[in-house]
Amino acid sequence: MSASEPINVRDMAIVHRLFRQAYEESAQLVRAAPTPSPGRVTFLADHIDLTLEALHNHHEKYAATLRNGT
Repeated sequence: MSASEPINVRDMAIVHRLFRQAYEESAQLVRAAPTPSPGRVTFLADHIDLTLEALHNHHEKYAATLRNGT
């Protein structure tokens, strides 16, 4: 990416859509009836933590790309 080239946001839109979908699905699973077992809750919490970390990493890489212009 250079200053003279437009930024292609297609990939960013795809990634953001995937994150939104993952969070919506996680919320549905947490609220599911009957109440999930403790093991299921632990699994879901680990999954949510993983997606939060991935989202943070995604934003860090994107910010670095914008700062560096590459």
